[in-house]
Amino acid sequence: MKLALKKKHPLKRHWLIQGALICGLFFIAASQTFASGTEAVSSEAAPESYQENWWRSVRKGMWTWEGADWTVVEGALERIKSASGKRRYQDKFDTIIDYGSGHWVYEWSRIGEEAAKQAVKLENSGDHKAARTLFLQASIYYTQASYPHFRDKHSRAALAKAFEMYRLAGQYFSVPMEQWEMEVDGASFKAFIHFPTGVSKRSMAVILKTGGMDVLSTEFYPLSKTINKTGAAMIVYDSPGTGNDGIVDENYDKHH
Repeated sequence: MKLALKKKHPLKRHWLIQGALICGLFFIAASQTFASGTEAVSSEAAPESYQENWWRSVRKGMWTWEGADWTVVEGALERIKSASGKRRYQDKFDTIIDYGSGHWVYEWSRIGEEAAKQAVKLENSGDHKAARTLFLQASIYYTQASYPHFRDKHSRAALAKAFEMYRLAGQYFSVPMEQWEMEVDGASFKAFIHFPTGVSKRSMAVILKTGGMDVLSTEFYPLSKTINKTGAAMIVYDSPGTGNDGIVDENYDKHH
């Protein structure tokens, strides 16, 4: 299997290999650091009122860990719940058929757009730290608008906005995030590169991270901070056929 970088970058291939050889040690340290907060952030259990009558998973624990404002999310969920439109499944709140008020993609995109507008205002005022927070929240909301990432035009539009918002947030990370165009045996994909502070790019551990079919590369900023604290870089990318990476093909397992 051949891995190629379409975009030139100061990190030469042998530096990546050198980093990969020692990343196990850094990953152990990162795991220990992360474990101390696991109990508080790892649960995906929804509040009792969201455990039934929802077709999608309501992941309060995960979304708040990622940085979502639960008050804002709860408002969107309540609008979905109370909507009066025709549902695909009458006992499932989040299955409104027509795009508009109460539709899952619409309501999440709505709060994504509001967060993005606030982020731009903060950015223009020079408050880049606060802008980063709002761009990240916008990315989270747009990502969940797309969930479970269907191929309809509204879900795809939300997904495109999720990646746009994440890139905008990334310019204000401690070390500005980079996006690389990569290739494995002819299959092209994009990856987000999160660098640690105070570590030479000539020699560092590199941890590769990817989600499953329902978690995307826009959802790992908190994990990147934990990994970066150990001095390691994190390269995060989507599973083939999800997120940035188009339609899955017969070589899914090989490319992944």
